[in-house]
Amino acid sequence: MKYGILCLSLLCFLYFNANAQTDTAKRVRIQDRWYSSKTVKTLAAPVVLMGYGVSVLNYNGLFISSRSFHSDLQKAFPGFHSSIDDEMVFTPAALALGLKLAGVPTKDNIPEGFFHYAFSLALSAGLATGLKYAMHERRPDMSDYLSFPSEHTTLAFAGAEFLHQEFIDASPWYSVAGYALATATGALRLLNDKHW
Repeated sequence: MKYGILCLSLLCFLYFNANAQTDTAKRVRIQDRWYSSKTVKTLAAPVVLMGYGVSVLNYNGLFISSRSFHSDLQKAFPGFHSSIDDEMVFTPAALALGLKLAGVPTKDNIPEGFFHYAFSLALSAGLATGLKYAMHERRPDMSDYLSFPSEHTTLAFAGAEFLHQEFIDASPWYSVAGYALATATGALRLLNDKHW
């Protein structure tokens, strides 16, 4: 009963407080849609993709499970092995550095860009490593329990986002190239039997 009265009081307060705004600028801000905010636009895709990644672990999944996808992949590419995925981790960042040195207009100078990239790399690596130990998911090749998420792919996408942020004003094709390289890194990790 106490919680019901408290909730009703809170709702009345919020209703009257919202309606008491007479300034039209404030009224417009109150009526802004939550899904059009920059935060939601920035986080929507990663949250949905990570959520789907967690949902398909083991034999779960909306359309296909990670285990059945792995089985299909191994049948399509039996005995595939390449070590290029280890080198591809930093290709989006290397592309960014090459473009900066070639004189393509960018948002930051080289020291500032290096600081931003190093910070995002450290943050991405820390989150990926923490999640690896928290999820404790065995690799398909049975080598350890650090399968999810892919740190190689995480770092490659951090580099691709860095490339995107630095060169979006120069050309959207630089972003396409960075994200294509990061996606290829993830695909090679799957083909090399390191992830489901």
